[in-house]
Amino acid sequence: VLAEGREWDVVLLGVDRGSGGGEGDSRPEWLEPLSSSPVFVRTGTSAEQGCETVGFPQFEVQHTPDGDLVATVRQSEHAVGTLLAAGQAKKPVTAQRRLPKRWMPFDVGESTPGTQAGWGGMSGAGVVLGDGRLAGLVVDAESGHQQRRLYMVPLHDVLAQSVRIAEALAAVLGGPVV
Repeated sequence: VLAEGREWDVVLLGVDRGSGGGEGDSRPEWLEPLSSSPVFVRTGTSAEQGCETVGFPQFEVQHTPDGDLVATVRQSEHAVGTLLAAGQAKKPVTAQRRLPKRWMPFDVGESTPGTQAGWGGMSGAGVVLGDGRLAGLVVDAESGHQQRRLYMVPLHDVLAQSVRIAEALAAVLGGPVV
């Protein structure tokens, strides 16, 4: 853990380049990103259509030929939908549940799981606009809305209000965050 912003439900993790891919280790090595650095975006209040996210929901767990679950390898799920930037999730009725300082709805337009639990594993998935700029991270799934609604924390706000996350990310990128 390089930095943590509990008020946002965001953690910046570092990758141990020495893990995976070694002799006797069945885990693959981490792949280098195609782009040198992500470009973050501050959304306005208009809905952003054609946004995309990729994660690893639990309902996409692979099976062996005999039907057993393979716990270490899950299929990714690519979801396309509309980011509702002016939307704001309501505060929880239960005071014990902590919510991020700000989050907004992301309605998936493609196939969705049958239950809210089916979205498990999407948490932390980046949400990008159609032009590839990174808008935020998925942090939760709604139990209603036909299982189509995820919630995203806007990274612009996280970086503007969490010095720990912003400084740690700049250190990882080797320069200022764009």
